[in-house]
Amino acid sequence: MTMWKGTRFMRATGRYPDLNSAAAPPSPARPKSRPHSRRRVAWRQPVTATHQTPLGGSRSMPWLIAMIALAGSLTLAPSSTVTQPTPKTDASPRATATTLLAGLPISFEPNLGQADAEVRFITRSKGYSAAFGDDFFAYMLSPAHPEGEPESTPGKDTEVSVVKLSFLFMNDTAAIAPGPVQAGTSNYFIGSDASKWIAEAPNYSSIRYLDAWEGIDIVVRDGDGHQVEHDFVVAPGADPARILMRPESAGRVFVNGDGDLVFDAGSAQLVQRRPIAFQEQDGRRTQVDAHFDFRPSGELGIGLGNYDRSLPLTIDPVSVAYSSYLGGTSGDYGQGVAIDGPGNAYITGFTFSTNYPTTSPFQDSYGGGVYDAVVTKVNSTGSAKVYSTYLGGSFADSGYGVAVDSSGNAYVTGNTASSSNFPPVGAFQGTFGGAADTFVTKINPAGSALVYSSFLGGSSTDEGFGIAVDAGGNAYVGGRTFSSDFPTTSPFQGATGGTSDGFIAKVNAAGSAKTYSSYIGGSSADIVRAVAVDLYGSAVLTGLAMSSNFPTTTPLQGALSGSSDAFVTRVNAAGTAKVYSTFLGGSGDEEGKGVAVDTSGNAYIVGQTSSANFPTASPAQGTSGGGSDAFLTKFNLTGSAMIYSTYLGGTAVEDARAVAVDQTDNAYVAGITSSSDFPVASPFQGSFGGGADVFVTKFNSSGSTRVYSSFLGGSSSDVGRGIGIDGAGNAFVSGGTSSTNFPVVLPFQGSFGGGGEDIFITKITPPVIRANTTSASAQSVGPANRPDVSNSGSFVSFHSPAGDLVAGDTNGVGDVFVKATITGTIERISVATDGTEGNGGSIVGSITPDSRYVTYFSQATNLVLGDTNGVGDIFLRDRLTNTTERISVASDESQSNGASRFPQISPDSRYVVFQSEATNLVAGDTNGKWDIFLRDRTLGTTERISVASDGSQSDKASARPSVSDDGNLVTYHSWATNLVASDTNGVSDVFVRNRSGSTTTRASVATDGTEAGGESQFPKISGDGSTVVFHSLATNLVASDSNSSRDVFARVLSGPTTERVSLTDGDSQGDNTSGFADISTDGRYVIFHATATNLVTGDTNALQDIFIRDRTSGTTKRGSLTHDGSEANDISGMSAISGDGGHIVYQSRATNLVTGDSNSAQDVFYTTRP
Repeated sequence: MTMWKGTRFMRATGRYPDLNSAAAPPSPARPKSRPHSRRRVAWRQPVTATHQTPLGGSRSMPWLIAMIALAGSLTLAPSSTVTQPTPKTDASPRATATTLLAGLPISFEPNLGQADAEVRFITRSKGYSAAFGDDFFAYMLSPAHPEGEPESTPGKDTEVSVVKLSFLFMNDTAAIAPGPVQAGTSNYFIGSDASKWIAEAPNYSSIRYLDAWEGIDIVVRDGDGHQVEHDFVVAPGADPARILMRPESAGRVFVNGDGDLVFDAGSAQLVQRRPIAFQEQDGRRTQVDAHFDFRPSGELGIGLGNYDRSLPLTIDPVSVAYSSYLGGTSGDYGQGVAIDGPGNAYITGFTFSTNYPTTSPFQDSYGGGVYDAVVTKVNSTGSAKVYSTYLGGSFADSGYGVAVDSSGNAYVTGNTASSSNFPPVGAFQGTFGGAADTFVTKINPAGSALVYSSFLGGSSTDEGFGIAVDAGGNAYVGGRTFSSDFPTTSPFQGATGGTSDGFIAKVNAAGSAKTYSSYIGGSSADIVRAVAVDLYGSAVLTGLAMSSNFPTTTPLQGALSGSSDAFVTRVNAAGTAKVYSTFLGGSGDEEGKGVAVDTSGNAYIVGQTSSANFPTASPAQGTSGGGSDAFLTKFNLTGSAMIYSTYLGGTAVEDARAVAVDQTDNAYVAGITSSSDFPVASPFQGSFGGGADVFVTKFNSSGSTRVYSSFLGGSSSDVGRGIGIDGAGNAFVSGGTSSTNFPVVLPFQGSFGGGGEDIFITKITPPVIRANTTSASAQSVGPANRPDVSNSGSFVSFHSPAGDLVAGDTNGVGDVFVKATITGTIERISVATDGTEGNGGSIVGSITPDSRYVTYFSQATNLVLGDTNGVGDIFLRDRLTNTTERISVASDESQSNGASRFPQISPDSRYVVFQSEATNLVAGDTNGKWDIFLRDRTLGTTERISVASDGSQSDKASARPSVSDDGNLVTYHSWATNLVASDTNGVSDVFVRNRSGSTTTRASVATDGTEAGGESQFPKISGDGSTVVFHSLATNLVASDSNSSRDVFARVLSGPTTERVSLTDGDSQGDNTSGFADISTDGRYVIFHATATNLVTGDTNALQDIFIRDRTSGTTKRGSLTHDGSEANDISGMSAISGDGGHIVYQSRATNLVTGDSNSAQDVFYTTRP
């Protein structure tokens, strides 16, 4: 197919093309015919350096992000091996040049004679090379070699693995146009005939096939991790069905279970990621369902869901909600970020640029001197800066930490050497102390004025590194001081301890005085790097301790273990004493860089460790990856124990710089990595960009699992220095980038400003995912109902009569399915142990938090042996062992003689509760009613739950059970009148059975015990057994219930007290009906559906929606929204919330929650809790 004819090298010096004026060469003339050759490729390997960039990295994480598309990304399997004919040469210079140029962006060269005539452009990178013809892409897969081994053996020829993607029925008038020219050229000098040499072949950043099909372009470009990627750009009105391809390989070509296109080339494998697509309107990008569509003839197309044909369509992937540069023509260094309630991002750092991009600034020009601090506020969509300003005087000023209060005031700290003209306003210290001082500045929400601004320091250098703000607007500032006269106020340590000390100062809300101010340090050098404040007003500090006598208090680790350790210190609210203070480290070096606290006062510390024996506890990564690693450690409130502690890193160097914690105690960590094998999980950028990359990792609440972990960066050095979280679980990362190809998405500044570094800001957003889709992301033809969700949100269970969700579904009845939200795969649960599909309909019950077990009820008679009772039974599927067992049996394993329904399972799978009309599950069942039963799978026993405290059986039916995590408490509703004394209301009530105490109590009563005046039904109990939620028509359960509608209530069993849950943020009652609630394990979060229109602002769709009530904060949010916050266009209901409170699922008839929803059926949707 093609042969390269010479030696190519990148010029390190000499003349570069003018990026603005260099003319692109004309597209080479098209041949009259389009050969579809399958010839093997012999290829002369270049002697000196080419672009050497690792290939691979999955970007298939199912996150809704602002730009999403069909990845033409390539992943070379580790088993790929091939060698090529190579001229004899010294391997040393080659290795050196490869190292120097590794990570350069991919470039595209026009064929000026260095390849066969049918080739128009070529590119090379480590692991593969590619040729681009008029109607084909060909990839030549190079060998993979262990580190340090030569890439080929001189003088030996070996076959190259080749795969080809031909485009069918393209326009004859299509042309290939190069994109922007890159710095550097390629040269080919062969033999002694200079007339055959090729000099200074230009390099381009992309190529574009113009009008490949009518209204459709193909754009080939450098993607994340420097992979060749191609996009199909479909103009309004154009038909994407025209996109037809023929994939060719020496081996099999197929679509795998993840929807990826796999070229099996024998010794190598090429993977083209599953297609995703988007449309953009008014700055918003929405996803369109897409999948590979193999035709019987072997042709390949792109199957698409519904989309707006009046708008452009792009088929190609990306991964974040927005991502932008921020900087001028000199160096700009991002240091910290904070997020307010509406999702605006506040960034601070410092700049050398006299043209830093300002917007509505209170200081519009560079103060002079070396550098100025900067503060920028970016709106919630990332589309614009709200304000952006300098902050500084005539010498050196830098911003290091930023915080924001509930009103949108920004609090900034850093240091200043501008003694004469740094702007003090209402200062508690109005004069410069000397050398360099910390500053503390409060900026109003509009960025138009300083609320206050003050120096803080003594006669030597003082630096503020971290700042936090409490609910009262008090600011907590931490940093380092070299001053023996640092201004203390009511200190717990009144004098300097040594070379340099940390400090902590609390500034009142007016900025007029320090509440307290204290040194913290020993006889050597110590630094406070970060500060957080808990709900009780206690400050938590971390940083660097080099002093063996660093002041500890009830320490978990009382001695310095290496030359430096991290430390963790909690200061009481008055600032008069340390609650605890401890070293944290192993025999190497550690430093704490970031701290956060959760609502329980637990402290989360991140930093860097070089110790092989760093103290771990229940770690996600138990050993060092090599070099220096990041770490994350969670301390309990008193500092007496580590709840968890883990390494985080690969074989090179990591450094965690910042941490944030969401409302369900998931920890988000940002930092820098130089490891190409940094541990990724569901990444939005799966491969190392080059130089050094930002890493972003989310840990679950127990610290045992990385929910996601990803690179973020371009080909040069990128570092994350700050991270923040909004209430919807969006992560905002800021820091610095030296990469001109840093991944930007919907940027307000799309290109690198210049200088050594630019600030960046990136928002990473959780998705709305439709669960009832095939593994190839195709929508189902039937409805889906009754979802449940695992703790991590990784798995969703539901039932559906659709026959197209999995292969081999031919039973024509409803089945139970589990969808993996991360990988997109789906499996059928309602099958026998040998995989036989059920011969009767099945309906979902519940999934365990770890997703291993699913319970459901089914009319099938072939799921287990001996099922001859002819009625519906309860079954349990073990997804690990792929076994199915029947639950609705008596203690002696006798099958039931009546139907059973609605199972719920405990997290450890020991207890399953269900309702049944069977009379033979327990002895003495003579009431002929539906009863509640509990099956203990460990003991193999079945007991009846719906009985009175004296054991009397109920006189009416009972239904809808729910069980606490320990299996002791079971709640249900019943029409029985004899389960408790004085039940005279004649309506259904909610009851709780305490199995250990053999007591039955009524939950649907007022706090004073008054029985409900209306029906109460569908209860759920929190996993910890503290709270039962239910809905009721009663108007007398709480005071001021005057809406004459069904409401959701919570019964706190320890009180006992009863409260209404279906309320607005201001505790106003709903203006319409609410019901069908679920509750998180700790009882904090309650999810329900409601037709009320006043529970949240902006509810204008007049439809039943999903709502989540935070019982701790007293806030209510709507869950049934699109990714961009738009309302659902049809009703939603039957929701569930994960035990950890972080994830929700629901069913909906809306067609706009995800793009491409055209099946005209009710679907199941998953997202993180807003």
